[in-house]
Amino acid sequence: MEINRESLKKAQTWMVLAPALLLLLGVVVMFNMHSARAMAQTKVKVAKKVVANANEIIKISQEARLSLSGSAGKEQFETVESMKKCAEIARIPENNIPRISGDKGKMLRDGREVLRERVELNNVRMEQIGLFIDYAESNYESLRCNNIAITPSANKSDKDRWNTTLQFEHIK
Repeated sequence: MEINRESLKKAQTWMVLAPALLLLLGVVVMFNMHSARAMAQTKVKVAKKVVANANEIIKISQEARLSLSGSAGKEQFETVESMKKCAEIARIPENNIPRISGDKGKMLRDGREVLRERVELNNVRMEQIGLFIDYAESNYESLRCNNIAITPSANKSDKDRWNTTLQFEHIK
């Protein structure tokens, strides 16, 4: 059967071509639906992983007693006890904190006093330093870290080990 302009005008040609074209259209639609289904399944798997990771972050945050909003119930800052609690949350052993010291305060005009505290941490990971500072600033009233000095640790086996000096300031 030869297809030309004249044969396309005949009903018999369309009786043969219409089912073939519809079958071809059905195959194309079925292929597109299959690939869309596979893509949707992949997105569902990724979404489930994201939810699992978010739940893990919330669980770790609750274990560490960190508030995600940073505004709930701030405690009064007490130099040694507060810094030891921050170290505990950051999983820094007490023997890695050789020195905690405070300077004499500076009086403000309104009668409050600005106190500066200095903490040295030895042989700690960068993540621990971040957790220490985050917990301190989030959970103690008016406490802010205003200076961080970081030097590499003498520990040659682990490259992510640092000695750091943190300087905090708070108003009493």
